[in-house]
Amino acid sequence: MRVLYSTNHTLFEKQDTYSLRGICMLLIIMHHVYHYLANDYGVVWENSLFSYCINSAGYWSTGCFFLLSGYGLNLSLKSKELNLLYVKTHLQKLILPYLYAYAINIVLTGNLSMFSQGWFFKTILAIYVISFIIYHFIKNQKLRLTIVSSIIIAYIIYANAYLGLMHYYTNSVICFPIGILCGMSFPTEQKKYYPFILLCFGFVLFVGLEKIGFSYADYILAILFSFICIYITSILNVTCCLLDYIGKNSIVFYVLQIALLEPMLKIESPWIYGIGVFVVIYTLAYIYTRWRN
Repeated sequence: MRVLYSTNHTLFEKQDTYSLRGICMLLIIMHHVYHYLANDYGVVWENSLFSYCINSAGYWSTGCFFLLSGYGLNLSLKSKELNLLYVKTHLQKLILPYLYAYAINIVLTGNLSMFSQGWFFKTILAIYVISFIIYHFIKNQKLRLTIVSSIIIAYIIYANAYLGLMHYYTNSVICFPIGILCGMSFPTEQKKYYPFILLCFGFVLFVGLEKIGFSYADYILAILFSFICIYITSILNVTCCLLDYIGKNSIVFYVLQIALLEPMLKIESPWIYGIGVFVVIYTLAYIYTRWRN
């Protein structure tokens, strides 16, 4: 791993976003492993601060993926034509890894239960399809953003009111239109640090508000956490082959952990389970990427 401090930094550099995706993917896997260790093995950490951080980091990291996805989609369509080939290529990057993980899950469990899991995968797939349709028929960028934002806000309201989904299934989705907005007008060249300081201050403030029961704090925290991480990776210029690899193939790692977390509960030792999850996911991801390449 190499870390280079930079005073003149550019936000949303491709290399930085790969590292950030890698870090966030590891946090999401750690978040899920933590819950399985607690619920199925009875391994409970007494340190409430650690529990809060590892628990919340999983939700907030999902926000990073939504924000980077919205930013990447908008930026990509500035230079590329939205045609059938473009749509096919992007959907394949989502669907093929899922089918691979789905097949593995069927072999391990003998049932089709995995289809009911993976809310992030299903949500981002639906958002992409809706966004492709909107971008195809509407050329005005502000109108595109307005419609996408309206649909996502409507989804959040409907999911909370009628589907009975917990807030952590919806709080990070709002980051997708924020990412589109960043792709439209956000100044990526940064020479001053006061925005970063303000973001950190706001983050601490809303953590406190969440602790005292402010209903919408977690929505704001997902956005603030995403921007803080983007600033940190751009300032530090983190370069790590492992993080880059996980970041470039983050959707593969995500669907594989859905497929493997429950079947691997047959392992008796919680520590072998925790370490084994990461090893097996990485191994199967490597096999998939080698096959695709």
